[in-house]
Amino acid sequence: MTESETSPTAHEPLFSDGPNPFLNACVGTNGGQLGDHAYVLGFAQAAMALLRTAIEPPRPKEPVGSFEDLVDDGDVGAYMDALVYPICFSARHHIELFLKRQIARLAEVRDIDVNRTVLRDHKLAPLLDELFRVCDKTDSTLRERLDPIEGAVRELDAFDSQGQTFRYRRSSEKELHLQEVSHINLGTLEVGLKRLFSATEDFDNYVGGLVYEYQQGSFTSKLSREKLVELAKALPPRSTWAKSSAFDAVKQEFRQKYNLSSNDFQKAVKRILEGRGLSGYVNVELALPLLTPELLTKLVALEVTKEELDAIPTEVWRVLETVGEVGRPNEYPELFDRVMKEASKPPAVPKESMPAAQTRESPAGEWKEPEEPKEDKVDWGKLEYLEDKEPKNGKKGKGSLDGEVDEGLRDPSPPDVVRTIFRARTRFINGLKKLQQPTLLAALDAGEAARAKHGGDEMAEFEKLVREWYYHEVVAGAKKY
Repeated sequence: MTESETSPTAHEPLFSDGPNPFLNACVGTNGGQLGDHAYVLGFAQAAMALLRTAIEPPRPKEPVGSFEDLVDDGDVGAYMDALVYPICFSARHHIELFLKRQIARLAEVRDIDVNRTVLRDHKLAPLLDELFRVCDKTDSTLRERLDPIEGAVRELDAFDSQGQTFRYRRSSEKELHLQEVSHINLGTLEVGLKRLFSATEDFDNYVGGLVYEYQQGSFTSKLSREKLVELAKALPPRSTWAKSSAFDAVKQEFRQKYNLSSNDFQKAVKRILEGRGLSGYVNVELALPLLTPELLTKLVALEVTKEELDAIPTEVWRVLETVGEVGRPNEYPELFDRVMKEASKPPAVPKESMPAAQTRESPAGEWKEPEEPKEDKVDWGKLEYLEDKEPKNGKKGKGSLDGEVDEGLRDPSPPDVVRTIFRARTRFINGLKKLQQPTLLAALDAGEAARAKHGGDEMAEFEKLVREWYYHEVVAGAKKY
């Protein structure tokens, strides 16, 4: 028998797996996709759960607040005069973590230097002011979204400036906390915290979308992607710019509206002309590489033979596949160029196959000692950033959504691509529309018109033909996609 089975005083580990796997909370590097948001969310949930416990039965018959009231026949007693402190502390700590998280996320967007001293501290008002500053430097849509939060944050800061009031009964100077407050009504507190937590979650979600938008790279130092779209829609067709006064009128209007220099405006126009999903607004069509209208028409019309399938390069299948991916509801057209750029990179060489670094004499005959690995320096003023943020080198690392290092793109599957074109037709068309491809949309329409004489069975037969060709000629053969 083990010591724990024989001795009632033997210590049982508190932080370990238990007999019921459904009660195992994932933490640390096993914390799933929530990352630092788990801490922000967790303290808000803790405050609300404690409030429900305090407000709703069961309660101790006589709420004297003794330790024995904690657990009685499986029910947790709720002595609200004691529970109010962890409730308020959890709410306050949620706000502190929320503010620091948003500062860190938004500072990454435009490489804004933040006040490290403020980030290291626990004071709410300076953190809120720093978030306001970062918001103003990032995007004009952010400031007003903090309006539902500001009042509660200021009140919390007035109650608990240092994060100590609800943790300890007395301050470090031995002064009693909350001397001027006699009651905190938990019903009123619950209503207010529900409203506050809803506002913080809305802001967090909005910032998440904004961060992803900025990751597309379609912005300038003065204009966000949204404002570039606004400008692109206002500009006349590109072919008229040299002859029309409309271009000069839009230029003057936008320079005045957003305080742009002439150089700022030129950068914005250049970004529009070069951008997928932007250039089409001024009637500039950026053709997709390798995919011809004739081939798309033949595919959609079910008029491609096995020999013609074999002649289609891998890159064309990837183009078609990526169009379908761009057509998903929350994707931006800039995804297309990122995927194609990644696909053009040479395959990464596995570490074990790379030649070992040689420590040899330099050309001058001097011996070079092998360099010591550099130790990572931790900046405690910089918070953990979003796990779904793409690093600036375009490669996912430990901070990616799946928590694993990206090993490269998978090869496109022609049967899956063909099935997308036919069975996910709306998504494929949405992809072409986002990429502003009127020529390919016309080719798609032509192919569908030619296919009108075919029935559904023939579409299934064509998909079957592609699938058989792929597995017989590609998977089992030498050709690889």
